[in-house]
Amino acid sequence: PDTDLYSVLEVASSATADEIKRAYRRLALRHHPDKQPTNATPAQRAQATHAFQRVGLVYAVLSDEKRRARYDRTGEFGDTLGLEEGADWDAYFRELFDRVDEEKLQKFAAEYRDSAEERSDLLAAYEQHQGDFDHIFEELPVVNVLDDEDRLRIILERAIEAGDVAAHRAFTHESRTKRLARQRRARKEAADAERAHAQLTATGKKNSSAASSEADLAMIIQQRGAKRMATLIAGLEEKYASKAKKTGRVTKKAAASKEPRKRTRKAAA
Repeated sequence: PDTDLYSVLEVASSATADEIKRAYRRLALRHHPDKQPTNATPAQRAQATHAFQRVGLVYAVLSDEKRRARYDRTGEFGDTLGLEEGADWDAYFRELFDRVDEEKLQKFAAEYRDSAEERSDLLAAYEQHQGDFDHIFEELPVVNVLDDEDRLRIILERAIEAGDVAAHRAFTHESRTKRLARQRRARKEAADAERAHAQLTATGKKNSSAASSEADLAMIIQQRGAKRMATLIAGLEEKYASKAKKTGRVTKKAAASKEPRKRTRKAAA
């Protein structure tokens, strides 16, 4: 159906800058290509890639005060991004977002853990998945089943007692069998990630170019078989976007096959 850029991010046209950032991160988590299941079909991966690119383009418009004002005034946004034939989406995202490296992962983890943002994300994921801890962990960056489950469980129990969230049965009556199965999966994922990291270190890839580093992260994600690492990457993209280069250009060619050439509110669907 026809829609506008605000609808793409699932926010109101009156949304604040913080609300737009939060909506972008949530949707980037959902559609990040590296976050897709290992058994996803090529068509499903292509669909996820297109959705991720679309969300990134919308965020590039609505996160910029001048671009957003022009879009609100005219309903158009192509010219504000300098859309040109011949560029590509990969170049756009490389220039829009800093390379995700190990130092930034650690910095983000230290700032996020036990923060108000983590609590807000936890409660939102809890409500979204009606207390299913398996799915809750998939939504949160930098959390680990083996290290963080007890801590997060206490936060949720206190939130239930305070009336901040409902007492969903999937959480309050989770079976010991399900919890142990989740812990077994987490141990396997941790072992897979450790092996992948050792392989990357042995082959000397850790000091390679930005493009190679991004490929290394994707390899870890695939071998780990979990969504949390991709969640973290999407979160870091949003967090460090303000430090990115200002020369990034996005292609009209990459979007033309999916959307009409003329950019209007209705053309963004």
